[in-house]
Amino acid sequence: MLNRIQLNKLDGILFVCGYVPVLILGILSTSSISYSLPIEFFSKMVIAFSIILYTAKILINEYQIKEFFLYLVLLIVFFVSYRQSGSWSLITMFIFMVSSRNVDPKLVNKIYFVISLVLIIAIVFGALKGTIPNYVFYRDGLSRASLGIIYPTDFASHIFYLLCSFSYLRGKKFGIIDFVLVIGISYLVYTQTNARLNFICGILLALAMYLVRFDKKNLLNNFTRMMPTAGAVTMIFLTTIYNPGNDFLNNLNQALSGRLSIVHEVVSQYGLHLFGANIVQNGLGGPSGLNFNPFLTKYVFIDSMYLRFLLMYGIVSLILVLIVLYFMVKKVQDKYLLAVLLTIFVAAAIENHLLEFAYNPFLIILASTFFNRNNLPNSCFSKSEIKDFGDDFEGWEDTSTNTETPLLQPECTQQKSNWGKPL
Repeated sequence: MLNRIQLNKLDGILFVCGYVPVLILGILSTSSISYSLPIEFFSKMVIAFSIILYTAKILINEYQIKEFFLYLVLLIVFFVSYRQSGSWSLITMFIFMVSSRNVDPKLVNKIYFVISLVLIIAIVFGALKGTIPNYVFYRDGLSRASLGIIYPTDFASHIFYLLCSFSYLRGKKFGIIDFVLVIGISYLVYTQTNARLNFICGILLALAMYLVRFDKKNLLNNFTRMMPTAGAVTMIFLTTIYNPGNDFLNNLNQALSGRLSIVHEVVSQYGLHLFGANIVQNGLGGPSGLNFNPFLTKYVFIDSMYLRFLLMYGIVSLILVLIVLYFMVKKVQDKYLLAVLLTIFVAAAIENHLLEFAYNPFLIILASTFFNRNNLPNSCFSKSEIKDFGDDFEGWEDTSTNTETPLLQPECTQQKSNWGKPL
């Protein structure tokens, strides 16, 4: 029989073994390589990895009764939403968030950063050399290169999340050079893709990371935990009151590339449902986007992640997601993680990559941080055991923090949980 330390080590290894293939496949599926690869097979692999991982984690961990039933309720709701919407993004992200228990959030970030950076560089190099397609689109007479990804804004989003990951890695060492680097790379990407949102969010990220050191009253936590709700309410309100005859709303709609008018029509056609709906969407990515004919096919795509929650996954799922994010963020004390999360939550009001493994590791990082901070069962053991446990992963140590902290499970204190009796 494995002892508790060995079980916790296995717990972390299972997560890493599941996360790495899903991350690699996810990034490849967003590239132009994907049109010569079996995407349907990749999608099924994501689900299979999630189910295997979740099942293994349940068998290894003890769960308090209240905690277990909370997960069960969320799983049931998200599964019903999956059946209604046909999209498994929400339920798979939930599974990986729950499975991030006993995993150091900094390890998740390092894995994401290294794999994403290597793959994106290889994809860009292949596109520039002509090995893989480099789709070029045009807007208002300006060329927009995809650089090996299926659409220019998707490439810009990859770089944005890589900059978020880099900034989180830098943490308290983030200085003026990092500030200039983040803005400089964001601007360079903007010149190639004309992706305005990601350029603006890159500036916001640099400002948040640099100015957060002056937040002595922890105001950033209040702003960050309220941002998903504020973003959702704002986008729902603007979409609801949208009227093309109103000059202000019409100009705002044009600035947002028609997002308000498109979603307004989607609401009129599909309505709102408790557990979502299967909404037929036609995007502009890939070779089909190059030959897109608006007279033959109507462009329909819900870019705002908050509106996707509402329309695709339903009112119940949106409310539950906002509540979960609020209480998870409330537990975060790392102000540099809060700065990154704030920027991502702002971006989610306009773009749709919040739930995608290929882009965003920070929901998993948030969940792992929450579990470690909340001292849930089986996430705490003695300091001497922690030191022995961390020796196997010495190469992953973060020199900016306490080097005695293990990478699969940061140090925490033994305390009685208020979740109820263990199962």
